[in-house]
Parts: sequence; C-alpha cells; structure tokens
Amino acid sequence: MNGAPVTLRYRANRHALMQAGAVEQQRTQDTALSRDGRHQALLRLERFRSLLAKDRQILAFDPSGRGHAAEVLGDLDRAERVSVVVPGVDTNLLTLERTGPKVNTAPVGMARSLYGAERAARPGTRTAVIAWADEMCIRDSSAAWRRAGRCG
Repeated sequence: MNGAPVTLRYRANRHALMQAGAVEQQRTQDTALSRDGRHQALLRLERFRSLLAKDRQILAFDPSGRGHAAEVLGDLDRAERVSVVVPGVDTNLLTLERTGPKVNTAPVGMARSLYGAERAARPGTRTAVIAWADEMCIRDSSAAWRRAGRCG
C-alpha cells in the first residue's frame, strides 16, 4: 500500500485485523493444533482485538509469520515533525505492546511516551509518532515517511 493515503491504510488494516482475528478465533479451538499452538492463537487474537480499539491508527499490518505492525499517534497527514520508534530486531506483533509496569518497554509504550514528551516540549507543533514492530526495514514512498527518514 505504499503511497496510499493514510486514512485508506487505516481502514484497510482494520479490515485485515478483523479477518486475521476471525482466523485466530478458529485456531483457538482447532484440536489439530497443540495446546501451545492454541495458546499462541489466543495471544494473537488478543493482540488483534487490542489493535482494533477505536482510537488506534494502524498504518501497517501483516499477520504472516511473526507478524508486523506500525501504529501512528497523532495526525500523520498534517504533522510537521514525525518520529519513528524502531526498538530492535526481536520485535513482532506479540511484543508490539505491553501492559503493567513494563508498558514503556514495548514499541507502543515507547511511542506514547515520546509523543507525550514532544507535545509537552512543543505544544504548538503538529507531531506524529509511529511505533514500528518488525524485523524489516521501513520503506514507504509517502511524504511523511520521507520526512521521518529511510533505511539504507
């Protein structure tokens, strides 16, 4: 979806999340899977449900393999300043976010913390922060990504 408007990407990724959730819901009951396999399906289903919360803006989503996702905080289309949180190579859909005392050790928590700090430091500046979870390099042709920088 490179180059597609972000609002279209958000809608398309919500649709993809719903489809992936339906697949994982079936897998949680699949007796052909091991107990651990059904548990992994449940964890993925819970993550997909969390990403479907009304206030979430999912810029990228792919459930295949370990999966990847990118979430936007702020208005990416209008942002003057864009930051991208890319925490490391061992990040995937299941490690995208955490709850409890370790909330800021996952990409979404890091991005929320950075977004809050940027808004506090420069309240009048239109800011967006992207939480990225995948081992891949970020590549996109949109102006916002170009402003944020590219992998070489």
